[in-house]
Amino acid sequence: MTRPPPLSPKLSKRYRNRRAKEDEMKKKNKKHSPATSLKIETLKKNILDALRANRGMVATSCQQLGIERSHYYYHTARDPDFRAACESINELNIDTAEMKLWEHIEAGKETPLLFYLRTQGKKRGYVEQREPVDVNAIFIQIQEANKEVKELAESITHDQQE
Repeated sequence: MTRPPPLSPKLSKRYRNRRAKEDEMKKKNKKHSPATSLKIETLKKNILDALRANRGMVATSCQQLGIERSHYYYHTARDPDFRAACESINELNIDTAEMKLWEHIEAGKETPLLFYLRTQGKKRGYVEQREPVDVNAIFIQIQEANKEVKELAESITHDQQE
């Protein structure tokens, strides 16, 4: 049996590109069997429950379920509903933290109050500003200090010689 002649490099490249596009389309449109789909949905539900229990910590949740984090990231990348549910859990955690922050502010604690003003009150001027550094003034101070050190060293040397 004889082999067909090899494709020219140009045709070969076109064929590979077309084949790669077809394979990519197959992956995107890949459908699972009903049993597999049920397993995937159950896994997603378990991930969401673990995220709620672990305050949105992905690594801890996945470790608790005995799965790799890549499973979580795979499903968040491909399922917009799952991604939205994960974001909702994170938003709930942020709301809880804000409530605790307000409890501390209302209790009269200064540090949470300053934190809130620095992060949320920027429009009203509550921004930490650093004083501008005058490099020339520092350079002059260093030169003066060097002169004093030299004078002190010379006086010590002069006293030792006498």
